[in-house]
Amino acid sequence: MFFNCKYCNHKTKPKVERLEIVECEHCKLVFCQKTFSQKELSDTYNNLYNSSKKTHYDVHTKYEFVKLQKETLPRIGFNRKRLIDIYCNNTSLKVLEIGSGIGLIGSYLRKKKIKDYLGLELDKETCKKAASLGLNVVNSDFSYMSKLDSRVDIIMLWEVLEHLQDIKLFLELSYQNTVPNGLLLFSVPNFNKIKNYRITKNKHIYQDEPPIHLNFFTKENIHSVLEKAGYKVEYLYIKKTPYLNFKQKQFYEMLWKALLGKYHGSSIYVAARKA
Repeated sequence: MFFNCKYCNHKTKPKVERLEIVECEHCKLVFCQKTFSQKELSDTYNNLYNSSKKTHYDVHTKYEFVKLQKETLPRIGFNRKRLIDIYCNNTSLKVLEIGSGIGLIGSYLRKKKIKDYLGLELDKETCKKAASLGLNVVNSDFSYMSKLDSRVDIIMLWEVLEHLQDIKLFLELSYQNTVPNGLLLFSVPNFNKIKNYRITKNKHIYQDEPPIHLNFFTKENIHSVLEKAGYKVEYLYIKKTPYLNFKQKQFYEMLWKALLGKYHGSSIYVAARKA
């Protein structure tokens, strides 16, 4: 259990009491106050990806892997592609991806002729899928960074930072293992998207609950947390429109909010440079 902010050690206040989610009064990081063992976290992801029960994660991963095996150029989403194309514009770059999954980003970087790539993936079976594509991947969590024999130019995480219980250690290792002027590229869910909905007393957070998501991000706390870690945010983009789903009534409600300028985008895309 975290009794103070797990990042800066200041006092916290309740944010979503039902889920033991609190907000730091200083750096504004929102996080789950309850702590989970490594076994609990590993079992959580094993159940999501490898259980006999079909979960959204499992079905989506299998579908994406089949596509990935067939596609000439992997489709990685407009906003991720834009960020990667801006910053991964030199084939000599050394890139580390945390939470590399089935190899979607690794395959895209290979098509862009990025030769020095390493992916770290916690789930063993998912890592095997990426390895079967010929990608340089290791079955490990971010702590593997302490074993690197040289520093990297870019560390990237796509929808991963929200899953890391020890965000402080992650940022310390990232800073130590990037070159001067090195980069963090990442995307995270936008915690403020709850403002798009009618909030009930028990507060649905409209993203995965703990122990899947453990950190919750806003534009404000991204700036404060990264600056404390020694990074300067040079690109931050919040998705301005909802994901297309013409069959869902809620899509039209969100689209109307977006047209009125009252929509809080679902994802935040960030590039932060080592100061």
